[in-house]
Amino acid sequence: MVGYGNAIVSPDEITKAEFEKARREYTALIQVISETKATITRFKTAQKTLAELDKWRYKAILKQQDGQSSLSYDDVQQLVEWKLRHGKFRPMIQKYIDSNDPASVESCISAGLAIYHETKDASAGMAEIVKHVKGMGPATASLMLSVFDPNKVIFFSDEAYLWLCCDYTNPSASKIKYNMREYQNLDRAARLLAARLGVRAVDVEQVAFVLMHKQYAAARAMPSPPVSLAITSPTPPRSKRTPSDTIAKLEMDKDVVSSGKADLSTGETVDANRIDENDVPMEEAPPVVNSKRVAAGGKPSALPGKGEKKRKNGSVAPEEPTRRSTRLKKA
Repeated sequence: MVGYGNAIVSPDEITKAEFEKARREYTALIQVISETKATITRFKTAQKTLAELDKWRYKAILKQQDGQSSLSYDDVQQLVEWKLRHGKFRPMIQKYIDSNDPASVESCISAGLAIYHETKDASAGMAEIVKHVKGMGPATASLMLSVFDPNKVIFFSDEAYLWLCCDYTNPSASKIKYNMREYQNLDRAARLLAARLGVRAVDVEQVAFVLMHKQYAAARAMPSPPVSLAITSPTPPRSKRTPSDTIAKLEMDKDVVSSGKADLSTGETVDANRIDENDVPMEEAPPVVNSKRVAAGGKPSALPGKGEKKRKNGSVAPEEPTRRSTRLKKA
């Protein structure tokens, strides 16, 4: 597919100064998106704007989780609302999560967090959450763990995965499956970038959000790539032949044949009065004579043969085919 150009810097080439500049633009970008996006009234916290939810997600809840080993059910719902408002809206996620028992959700997140602290493997802790909480996939589960360890656990957002693991110059060409293998690739790439620049995983998440929105804007500003005419050009419709056209063609063919200037076998026009040296006239074929009616003198006999009848005028009628009886013989 055709890309839209490199409007942003790649994660392999970005410098610390470019990284920090993009990170400082995050808050202003969220404010613009918050003002343009309509409020989703189906949520309990719908009175909050995206900017307010974003401030709570990155500041208030991070301080609130110090020394805690789990999230309350209300916090889980509010984090899910932030995720849906912050990225691509997927309403079924909220419905599935609402169908879970609140106490079960809290205990499963606590168990996943304990596995992460023990193994230092985010995907292992996420697997425990995904297995027991309906509606939570790797993306939502990574969000739950990232609020406990923003330094090392990156949230599985579309923007982070597109920038770090895909062809970010053409986002529409990349189809994210949101599985655990993709998160492991994202986690590995984020750790390498964070180690190179000396930044946190949550910083990488925010910078990816800013840069990919610049790439989205560049894609919208670019004209659509031309499509091959060989694919899009419709086949010209066949002209319908009217009865008058057919009659006119038949009359023309009739005139050509009657004038003796058309060779029906080859379609070529010839002169009927010209005789080519290679044209050899055929001899007339002798008449077919019934051998059974040849007399002794060698002349055909006028007597009718078998199956023939003599007409009143003396001529012989042609032989009629023998009719076979359709009756079945009895055995």
